[in-house]
Amino acid sequence: MAGFSAAAFVVLPNGLAPFGILLAVATCLMPLVSGAHAVGDRRVLPHALGALGAVPVLVLLVCAVSMLRSGQGWDVLDNPARLLLLPWCAWLTWSSGVGRGGVWAGAMVGLALACALAVQEHLLGAERAGGHVNPLVFAHSVMVLLAAALFCRPAMKAPVWVMLWTASVVMAVVAVVLSGSRGVVPGLVVVVIASLIGEATGRLLWLRLGVAAGVALAVAIASAGVPWLAEQSRMDQVWPDVAANRHGQVDTPIGARLELLAVAAREFGDAPFTGTGIERFGASIDASDHCRRGEQRHFCDLRHAHNDIAQWGATMGIPGIVAIIAVYWVPLAIALRGFRRSRYASTRRLYVGCAALVIACLLAGMSQSTFSHAITASSYAILVGTMLGLALRARDGEPYMDAASPGVQRMDA
Repeated sequence: MAGFSAAAFVVLPNGLAPFGILLAVATCLMPLVSGAHAVGDRRVLPHALGALGAVPVLVLLVCAVSMLRSGQGWDVLDNPARLLLLPWCAWLTWSSGVGRGGVWAGAMVGLALACALAVQEHLLGAERAGGHVNPLVFAHSVMVLLAAALFCRPAMKAPVWVMLWTASVVMAVVAVVLSGSRGVVPGLVVVVIASLIGEATGRLLWLRLGVAAGVALAVAIASAGVPWLAEQSRMDQVWPDVAANRHGQVDTPIGARLELLAVAAREFGDAPFTGTGIERFGASIDASDHCRRGEQRHFCDLRHAHNDIAQWGATMGIPGIVAIIAVYWVPLAIALRGFRRSRYASTRRLYVGCAALVIACLLAGMSQSTFSHAITASSYAILVGTMLGLALRARDGEPYMDAASPGVQRMDA
Protein backbone atom coordinates (compact mmCIF):
# COMPACT_ATOMS: atom_id res chain seq x y z
CA MET A 1 0.00 0.00 0.00
CA ALA A 2 2.87 2.39 0.67
CA GLY A 3 4.19 1.92 -2.87
CA PHE A 4 0.71 2.39 -4.30
CA SER A 5 0.05 5.59 -2.36
CA ALA A 6 3.44 7.10 -3.22
CA ALA A 7 2.77 6.71 -6.93
CA ALA A 8 -0.97 7.37 -6.93
CA PHE A 9 -1.04 10.65 -5.01
CA VAL A 10 2.36 12.25 -5.72
CA VAL A 11 0.80 14.76 -8.15
CA LEU A 12 -1.64 16.01 -5.50
CA PRO A 13 -0.85 18.69 -2.89
CA ASN A 14 0.50 16.92 0.21
CA GLY A 15 0.05 13.70 -1.73
CA LEU A 16 3.03 12.01 -0.08
CA ALA A 17 1.54 12.29 3.41
CA PRO A 18 -0.32 8.93 3.17
CA PHE A 19 2.88 7.33 1.93
CA GLY A 20 4.81 8.64 4.90
CA ILE A 21 2.31 7.17 7.34
CA LEU A 22 2.19 3.80 5.58
CA LEU A 23 5.99 3.71 5.29
CA ALA A 24 6.34 4.19 9.04
CA VAL A 25 3.73 1.50 9.76
CA ALA A 26 5.35 -0.95 7.33
CA THR A 27 8.77 -0.35 8.87
CA CYS A 28 7.46 -0.97 12.37
CA LEU A 29 5.84 -4.22 11.23
CA MET A 30 8.95 -5.51 9.48
CA PRO A 31 10.40 -7.26 12.59
CA LEU A 32 7.22 -9.36 12.77
CA VAL A 33 7.34 -10.16 9.06
CA SER A 34 11.05 -10.97 9.21
CA GLY A 35 10.52 -13.23 12.20
CA ALA A 36 7.74 -15.15 10.46
CA HIS A 37 9.94 -15.84 7.45
CA ALA A 38 13.27 -16.22 9.23
CA VAL A 39 13.25 -20.02 9.19
CA GLY A 40 12.42 -20.62 5.56
CA ASP A 41 13.89 -17.56 3.89
CA ARG A 42 17.33 -16.44 5.01
CA ARG A 43 18.74 -13.79 2.72
CA VAL A 44 22.06 -12.03 2.90
CA LEU A 45 21.78 -8.25 2.77
CA PRO A 46 22.95 -7.21 -0.72
CA HIS A 47 26.02 -5.01 -0.93
CA ALA A 48 23.99 -2.70 -3.17
CA LEU A 49 21.84 -1.68 -0.19
CA GLY A 50 24.98 -0.67 1.67
CA ALA A 51 26.08 1.45 -1.28
CA LEU A 52 22.66 3.10 -1.41
CA GLY A 53 22.86 3.78 2.31
CA ALA A 54 26.19 5.54 1.86
CA VAL A 55 24.66 8.08 -0.54
CA PRO A 56 22.51 10.04 1.95
CA VAL A 57 25.28 9.79 4.55
CA LEU A 58 27.72 11.48 2.16
CA VAL A 59 25.17 14.07 1.07
CA LEU A 60 24.11 14.97 4.61
CA LEU A 61 27.75 15.18 5.74
CA VAL A 62 28.62 17.61 2.94
CA CYS A 63 25.45 19.63 3.49
CA ALA A 64 25.91 19.74 7.28
CA VAL A 65 29.49 21.00 6.99
CA SER A 66 28.35 23.70 4.56
CA MET A 67 25.44 24.58 6.85
CA LEU A 68 27.70 25.01 9.90
CA ARG A 69 30.28 26.96 7.91
CA SER A 70 27.73 29.40 6.45
CA GLY A 71 25.66 29.78 9.61
CA GLN A 72 22.44 28.44 8.12
CA GLY A 73 19.63 26.82 10.09
CA TRP A 74 18.85 23.10 10.22
CA ASP A 75 15.93 23.59 7.84
CA VAL A 76 18.34 23.68 4.90
CA LEU A 77 18.81 19.93 5.35
CA ASP A 78 15.15 19.24 4.56
CA ASN A 79 15.50 18.35 0.88
CA PRO A 80 18.87 16.56 1.19
CA ALA A 81 17.48 14.48 4.07
CA ARG A 82 14.78 13.13 1.76
CA LEU A 83 17.49 11.03 0.14
CA LEU A 84 17.27 8.81 3.23
CA LEU A 85 14.19 7.42 1.50
CA LEU A 86 16.45 5.93 -1.20
CA PRO A 87 18.02 3.13 0.91
CA TRP A 88 14.96 3.01 3.19
CA CYS A 89 12.54 2.16 0.37
CA ALA A 90 15.05 -0.19 -1.27
CA TRP A 91 15.58 -2.10 2.00
CA LEU A 92 11.89 -2.25 2.87
CA THR A 93 10.93 -3.48 -0.60
CA TRP A 94 13.73 -6.05 -0.63
CA SER A 95 13.10 -7.36 2.87
CA SER A 96 9.29 -7.49 2.64
CA GLY A 97 9.24 -9.23 -0.75
CA VAL A 98 6.22 -7.29 -1.99
CA GLY A 99 5.27 -7.61 -5.66
CA ARG A 100 5.57 -4.87 -8.19
CA GLY A 101 1.84 -4.81 -8.92
CA GLY A 102 1.05 -2.24 -6.25
CA VAL A 103 3.62 0.24 -7.53
CA TRP A 104 2.41 -0.24 -11.12
CA ALA A 105 -1.26 0.20 -10.17
CA GLY A 106 -0.41 3.33 -8.19
CA ALA A 107 1.53 4.75 -11.12
CA MET A 108 -1.39 4.16 -13.49
CA VAL A 109 -3.78 5.85 -11.06
CA GLY A 110 -1.31 8.71 -10.63
CA LEU A 111 -1.02 9.22 -14.39
CA ALA A 112 -4.80 9.22 -14.75
CA LEU A 113 -5.11 11.81 -11.97
CA ALA A 114 -2.36 13.95 -13.48
CA CYS A 115 -3.95 13.87 -16.92
CA ALA A 116 -7.40 14.68 -15.51
CA LEU A 117 -6.04 17.57 -13.42
CA ALA A 118 -4.10 18.99 -16.36
CA VAL A 119 -7.11 18.85 -18.68
CA GLN A 120 -9.37 20.37 -16.03
CA GLU A 121 -6.99 23.27 -15.38
CA HIS A 122 -6.58 23.86 -19.10
CA LEU A 123 -10.35 23.96 -19.63
CA LEU A 124 -10.66 26.42 -16.73
CA GLY A 125 -8.25 28.75 -18.51
CA ALA A 126 -4.95 28.08 -16.75
CA GLU A 127 -1.98 29.08 -18.89
CA ARG A 128 0.06 26.15 -17.55
CA ALA A 129 -1.37 23.15 -15.76
CA GLY A 130 0.37 22.27 -12.52
CA GLY A 131 -1.95 20.16 -10.41
CA HIS A 132 -2.27 23.12 -8.00
CA VAL A 133 1.51 23.03 -7.48
CA ASN A 134 4.53 24.21 -9.47
CA PRO A 135 4.12 23.19 -13.17
CA LEU A 136 7.78 22.09 -13.27
CA VAL A 137 7.32 19.88 -10.22
CA PHE A 138 4.07 18.53 -11.63
CA ALA A 139 5.67 17.57 -14.95
CA HIS A 140 8.65 15.99 -13.21
CA SER A 141 6.29 13.86 -11.10
CA VAL A 142 4.49 12.73 -14.25
CA MET A 143 7.80 11.65 -15.79
CA VAL A 144 8.65 9.59 -12.70
CA LEU A 145 5.19 8.00 -12.71
CA LEU A 146 5.57 7.03 -16.36
CA ALA A 147 8.79 5.17 -15.58
CA ALA A 148 7.05 3.23 -12.81
CA ALA A 149 4.07 2.46 -15.06
CA LEU A 150 6.21 1.20 -17.93
CA PHE A 151 8.76 -0.87 -15.99
CA CYS A 152 6.97 -2.14 -12.86
CA ARG A 153 4.16 -3.85 -14.72
CA PRO A 154 2.99 -7.28 -13.54
CA ALA A 155 2.61 -10.21 -15.91
CA MET A 156 -0.17 -9.81 -18.45
CA LYS A 157 -1.10 -10.76 -21.98
CA ALA A 158 0.74 -8.87 -24.71
CA PRO A 159 -2.35 -7.22 -26.33
CA VAL A 160 -3.50 -5.94 -22.94
CA TRP A 161 -0.07 -4.52 -22.21
CA VAL A 162 0.09 -2.75 -25.59
CA MET A 163 -3.17 -0.96 -24.79
CA LEU A 164 -2.04 -0.03 -21.29
CA TRP A 165 1.40 1.09 -22.55
CA THR A 166 -0.28 3.36 -25.10
CA ALA A 167 -2.70 4.74 -22.51
CA SER A 168 0.05 5.50 -19.99
CA VAL A 169 2.25 7.27 -22.56
CA VAL A 170 -0.68 9.30 -23.90
CA MET A 171 -1.72 10.38 -20.40
CA ALA A 172 1.85 11.41 -19.56
CA VAL A 173 2.32 13.34 -22.80
CA VAL A 174 -0.99 15.18 -22.39
CA ALA A 175 -0.14 16.18 -18.81
CA VAL A 176 3.39 17.35 -19.70
CA VAL A 177 2.28 19.30 -22.79
CA LEU A 178 -0.46 21.10 -20.85
CA SER A 179 2.05 21.90 -18.10
CA GLY A 180 4.24 23.73 -20.61
CA SER A 181 7.35 22.21 -19.03
CA ARG A 182 10.11 21.67 -21.57
CA GLY A 183 12.76 20.54 -19.09
CA VAL A 184 11.31 17.04 -18.63
CA VAL A 185 10.90 16.32 -22.35
CA PRO A 186 14.39 14.76 -22.82
CA GLY A 187 13.83 12.56 -19.76
CA LEU A 188 10.37 11.58 -20.97
CA VAL A 189 11.87 10.55 -24.32
CA VAL A 190 14.55 8.45 -22.54
CA VAL A 191 11.90 6.59 -20.52
CA VAL A 192 9.71 5.87 -23.56
CA ILE A 193 12.62 4.76 -25.77
CA ALA A 194 13.99 2.52 -23.01
CA SER A 195 10.59 0.86 -22.66
CA LEU A 196 10.34 0.34 -26.43
CA ILE A 197 13.78 -1.22 -26.70
CA GLY A 198 13.43 -3.39 -23.60
CA GLU A 199 15.18 -6.73 -24.03
CA ALA A 200 15.26 -6.62 -27.83
CA THR A 201 18.38 -7.83 -29.67
CA GLY A 202 19.42 -8.26 -33.29
CA ARG A 203 16.89 -7.27 -35.92
CA LEU A 204 14.16 -6.66 -33.35
CA LEU A 205 16.40 -4.15 -31.59
CA TRP A 206 16.98 -2.19 -34.80
CA LEU A 207 13.28 -2.38 -35.63
CA ARG A 208 12.32 -0.96 -32.25
CA LEU A 209 15.01 1.71 -32.50
CA GLY A 210 13.55 2.71 -35.84
CA VAL A 211 10.06 2.87 -34.39
CA ALA A 212 11.30 4.92 -31.43
CA ALA A 213 13.18 7.31 -33.72
CA GLY A 214 10.12 7.67 -35.92
CA VAL A 215 7.87 8.42 -32.96
CA ALA A 216 10.35 10.95 -31.57
CA LEU A 217 10.63 12.65 -34.97
CA ALA A 218 6.85 12.79 -35.37
CA VAL A 219 6.44 14.33 -31.92
CA ALA A 220 9.19 16.88 -32.63
CA ILE A 221 7.60 17.88 -35.93
CA ALA A 222 4.17 18.14 -34.33
CA SER A 223 5.52 20.22 -31.43
CA ALA A 224 7.15 22.66 -33.82
CA GLY A 225 4.65 22.62 -36.68
CA VAL A 226 1.22 22.51 -35.04
CA PRO A 227 0.53 26.08 -33.82
CA TRP A 228 -1.60 25.17 -30.77
CA LEU A 229 0.77 22.42 -29.68
CA ALA A 230 3.84 24.61 -30.19
CA GLU A 231 2.25 27.39 -28.14
CA GLN A 232 1.02 25.12 -25.35
CA SER A 233 4.35 23.28 -25.02
CA ARG A 234 6.19 26.62 -25.36
CA MET A 235 8.41 25.20 -28.07
CA ASP A 236 7.65 28.29 -30.17
CA GLN A 237 9.48 30.42 -27.57
CA VAL A 238 12.83 28.64 -27.72
CA TRP A 239 14.50 30.56 -30.55
CA PRO A 240 13.04 33.97 -29.60
CA ASP A 241 14.34 33.43 -26.05
CA VAL A 242 17.81 32.53 -27.35
CA ALA A 243 17.83 35.60 -29.60
CA ALA A 244 16.68 37.85 -26.76
CA ASN A 245 19.43 36.52 -24.50
CA ARG A 246 22.03 37.60 -27.02
CA HIS A 247 20.85 41.16 -26.37
CA GLY A 248 21.11 40.82 -22.60
CA GLN A 249 17.53 39.74 -21.84
CA VAL A 250 17.51 37.53 -18.73
CA ASP A 251 13.80 37.59 -17.92
CA THR A 252 12.93 34.76 -20.29
CA PRO A 253 13.06 31.09 -19.20
CA ILE A 254 16.10 30.27 -21.35
CA GLY A 255 17.80 33.61 -20.76
CA ALA A 256 17.38 33.26 -17.00
CA ARG A 257 18.84 29.75 -17.00
CA LEU A 258 21.87 30.82 -19.02
CA GLU A 259 22.50 33.71 -16.67
CA LEU A 260 22.03 31.45 -13.64
CA LEU A 261 24.73 29.16 -15.01
CA ALA A 262 27.00 32.19 -15.38
CA VAL A 263 26.33 33.23 -11.77
CA ALA A 264 27.02 29.67 -10.58
CA ALA A 265 30.28 29.53 -12.54
CA ARG A 266 31.47 32.78 -10.96
CA GLU A 267 30.62 31.63 -7.45
CA PHE A 268 32.35 28.29 -7.99
CA GLY A 269 35.41 30.05 -9.36
CA ASP A 270 35.58 32.30 -6.29
CA ALA A 271 35.32 29.41 -3.79
CA PRO A 272 35.85 26.07 -5.54
CA PHE A 273 36.37 24.04 -2.34
CA THR A 274 33.60 25.47 -0.15
CA GLY A 275 31.15 27.35 -2.34
CA THR A 276 29.04 30.19 -0.99
CA GLY A 277 27.19 27.99 1.49
CA ILE A 278 24.18 25.71 1.19
CA GLU A 279 20.95 27.53 0.21
CA ARG A 280 22.81 30.80 -0.33
CA PHE A 281 22.51 30.91 -4.09
CA GLY A 282 19.70 33.45 -3.77
CA ALA A 283 22.19 35.90 -2.26
CA SER A 284 24.43 35.38 -5.28
CA ILE A 285 21.53 36.28 -7.57
CA ASP A 286 20.79 39.41 -5.54
CA ALA A 287 24.44 40.44 -5.88
CA SER A 288 24.50 39.97 -9.67
CA ASP A 289 24.66 42.95 -12.02
CA HIS A 290 21.03 42.47 -13.02
CA CYS A 291 19.66 42.71 -9.47
CA ARG A 292 21.92 44.81 -7.26
CA ARG A 293 20.51 48.06 -8.70
CA GLY A 294 17.14 47.24 -7.15
CA GLU A 295 15.29 46.74 -10.41
CA GLN A 296 12.10 44.69 -10.37
CA ARG A 297 12.92 41.72 -12.60
CA HIS A 298 11.64 38.15 -12.74
CA PHE A 299 15.25 36.92 -12.77
CA CYS A 300 15.84 38.47 -9.33
CA ASP A 301 12.98 36.46 -7.82
CA LEU A 302 14.72 33.15 -8.58
CA ARG A 303 16.38 31.43 -5.62
CA HIS A 304 18.25 28.48 -7.13
CA ALA A 305 20.30 27.71 -10.23
CA HIS A 306 17.75 25.47 -11.98
CA ASN A 307 20.60 23.01 -12.47
CA ASP A 308 21.60 20.46 -9.83
CA ILE A 309 25.31 20.34 -10.60
CA ALA A 310 25.59 24.12 -10.90
CA GLN A 311 23.59 24.63 -7.70
CA TRP A 312 25.60 22.19 -5.60
CA GLY A 313 28.92 23.31 -7.08
CA ALA A 314 28.23 27.01 -6.49
CA THR A 315 26.96 26.54 -2.93
CA MET A 316 29.11 23.62 -1.68
CA GLY A 317 32.06 23.59 -4.07
CA ILE A 318 33.82 20.41 -5.19
CA PRO A 319 32.41 18.35 -2.27
CA GLY A 320 28.93 19.33 -3.43
CA ILE A 321 29.64 18.24 -6.99
CA VAL A 322 30.99 14.91 -5.73
CA ALA A 323 27.87 14.45 -3.60
CA ILE A 324 25.36 15.19 -6.38
CA ILE A 325 27.26 12.93 -8.80
CA ALA A 326 27.03 10.13 -6.21
CA VAL A 327 23.26 10.68 -5.93
CA TYR A 328 22.89 9.79 -9.60
CA TRP A 329 25.88 7.54 -10.25
CA VAL A 330 25.50 5.01 -7.41
CA PRO A 331 21.91 3.93 -8.30
CA LEU A 332 22.81 3.97 -12.01
CA ALA A 333 25.88 1.80 -11.44
CA ILE A 334 23.86 -0.67 -9.35
CA ALA A 335 21.20 -0.87 -12.05
CA LEU A 336 23.71 -1.42 -14.87
CA ARG A 337 25.61 -4.05 -12.87
CA GLY A 338 22.40 -5.85 -11.98
CA PHE A 339 21.25 -5.78 -15.60
CA ARG A 340 24.44 -7.47 -16.76
CA ARG A 341 24.26 -10.19 -14.10
CA SER A 342 20.56 -11.05 -14.19
CA ARG A 343 19.24 -13.82 -16.45
CA TYR A 344 15.53 -13.08 -16.10
CA ALA A 345 13.68 -10.63 -18.31
CA SER A 346 11.41 -9.31 -15.54
CA THR A 347 14.38 -8.48 -13.32
CA ARG A 348 16.39 -6.99 -16.17
CA ARG A 349 13.39 -4.85 -17.06
CA LEU A 350 13.35 -3.38 -13.57
CA TYR A 351 17.05 -2.58 -13.81
CA VAL A 352 16.53 -0.94 -17.23
CA GLY A 353 13.65 1.09 -15.81
CA CYS A 354 15.72 2.21 -12.84
CA ALA A 355 18.60 3.26 -15.10
CA ALA A 356 16.19 5.11 -17.41
CA LEU A 357 14.60 6.88 -14.44
CA VAL A 358 17.95 8.00 -13.04
CA ILE A 359 19.07 9.31 -16.44
CA ALA A 360 15.71 11.02 -16.96
CA CYS A 361 15.94 12.79 -13.59
CA LEU A 362 19.55 13.75 -14.32
CA LEU A 363 18.50 15.34 -17.62
CA ALA A 364 15.55 17.10 -16.01
CA GLY A 365 17.82 18.33 -13.25
CA MET A 366 19.94 20.12 -15.82
CA SER A 367 17.21 22.72 -16.35
CA GLN A 368 14.97 22.67 -13.29
CA SER A 369 16.97 21.28 -10.36
CA THR A 370 15.48 18.05 -9.04
CA PHE A 371 16.76 18.49 -5.48
CA SER A 372 15.62 22.07 -4.97
CA HIS A 373 12.02 20.88 -4.59
CA ALA A 374 10.74 18.56 -1.88
CA ILE A 375 8.35 16.59 -4.08
CA THR A 376 10.82 15.92 -6.89
CA ALA A 377 13.57 14.97 -4.43
CA SER A 378 11.20 12.62 -2.61
CA SER A 379 9.78 11.03 -5.76
CA TYR A 380 13.29 10.32 -7.07
CA ALA A 381 14.38 8.67 -3.82
CA ILE A 382 11.15 6.69 -3.37
CA LEU A 383 10.75 5.30 -6.89
CA VAL A 384 14.44 4.63 -7.57
CA GLY A 385 14.78 2.92 -4.20
CA THR A 386 11.62 0.88 -4.69
CA MET A 387 12.57 -0.27 -8.20
CA LEU A 388 16.04 -1.29 -7.05
CA GLY A 389 14.54 -3.12 -4.08
CA LEU A 390 12.18 -5.03 -6.38
CA ALA A 391 15.04 -5.99 -8.68
CA LEU A 392 17.38 -7.02 -5.86
CA ARG A 393 14.69 -9.20 -4.32
CA ALA A 394 14.17 -11.26 -7.46
CA ARG A 395 16.61 -14.18 -7.34
CA ASP A 396 17.76 -16.01 -10.44
CA GLY A 397 15.86 -19.26 -10.81
CA GLU A 398 13.08 -18.15 -8.47
CA PRO A 399 9.66 -17.03 -9.78
CA TYR A 400 8.52 -13.61 -8.71
CA MET A 401 5.61 -13.22 -6.29
CA ASP A 402 3.33 -11.87 -9.01
CA ALA A 403 4.28 -14.55 -11.55
CA ALA A 404 1.92 -15.15 -14.42
CA SER A 405 -1.15 -17.22 -13.83
CA PRO A 406 -2.17 -19.98 -16.27
CA GLY A 407 -2.93 -18.56 -19.69
CA VAL A 408 -0.98 -15.36 -19.05
CA GLN A 409 2.34 -14.59 -20.72
CA ARG A 410 5.29 -15.16 -18.36
CA MET A 411 7.55 -12.14 -17.93
CA ASP A 412 10.54 -14.27 -16.92
CA ALA A 413 10.53 -16.30 -20.11
